[in-house]
Amino acid sequence: MSRKRLPRSLRHQILYESAWTCCVCRIPKNAVQVHHIDEDTSNNVENNLVALCQDHHDEAHTTHKLSQNLTQSDLKQFKARWNQEVKERVANSMLQKSNSGNNALWTYVNHDRLFSFLSAAGISYQSDSMDHLLGLGAVDKFGIIQPLCEPSENKSTWTVYDYAPYRLGYPLLHMYVSAVDDLILNVNPIDIDAIWTRTQLKALITPGKYLYSFRGFYFKDYEEIAEERYSMRLCYSTKQKIRVEFRVNTRHMFGDSSLYVSFSGHRTAAVLLLFKSFSEVDGILVLHCTPVAMGTGFHKEDRDSPLHLKEEDEEAEQDETQQPLSAALF
Repeated sequence: MSRKRLPRSLRHQILYESAWTCCVCRIPKNAVQVHHIDEDTSNNVENNLVALCQDHHDEAHTTHKLSQNLTQSDLKQFKARWNQEVKERVANSMLQKSNSGNNALWTYVNHDRLFSFLSAAGISYQSDSMDHLLGLGAVDKFGIIQPLCEPSENKSTWTVYDYAPYRLGYPLLHMYVSAVDDLILNVNPIDIDAIWTRTQLKALITPGKYLYSFRGFYFKDYEEIAEERYSMRLCYSTKQKIRVEFRVNTRHMFGDSSLYVSFSGHRTAAVLLLFKSFSEVDGILVLHCTPVAMGTGFHKEDRDSPLHLKEEDEEAEQDETQQPLSAALF
């Protein structure tokens, strides 16, 4: 059998799905290699590849009768169990409900598109809270808030929640939070903080993929719609000449703290995004995305994600004077 070069995208997929960790010993500090389960190095298909540390890679190749060999069946079982655990732990680390404290919330939700995202993912969202709000006429069957009252003229900025009675604000928010968490559990977003290199990003991310990040972002107003009292904000975060960029409408924010504190200036936030495309601007790789949800009150120490156990360096500080790259980004 002749060795065939393992496609880069497939290699990165195998390593990411195993959290760069051997599926047998599960020791994060051990370096890993991609092993061909059937030992046919030309058989480069996903179910024939597994991440192993050096010791278990050697054991998988051992054929001595007195040795406790890792059989092909063993390897497939170890891989299946570990990859499933990684998937579940990574998804759960992104959920609002998995984070400690009552302040961890998705306080920005793309209300106009959230339920279309769910539908496209084959998720039929149903909950008692949505049934209750439907019964009150506060939302339609697509989860869009229906105007039940006029917003206050005394407020300088209006959000979708200003069109609902005050008593319905939190029930509406918690319905959306629950729907966002359902989306996360079903689509398994890629945690881009764990793979922040050009090669890995381009290998793993394609249009339509959901991404997750928890880091410092810049929020800059660039357009104000005075008549309807909302504004558009450009949001971006740059590291190692790679930038995540998206635009948000303040109409979708919940509460004054989100409008004027959490999502303004330079703030740390959790973001759930739908990836659209790459571009190269002034030597920087830009990930153009559509926002799904943004949250505050999250803490890195609360995240039980195996993807981050290998982290060695803290994030590089960003230049607070940085500006949008180019008008072409709009």
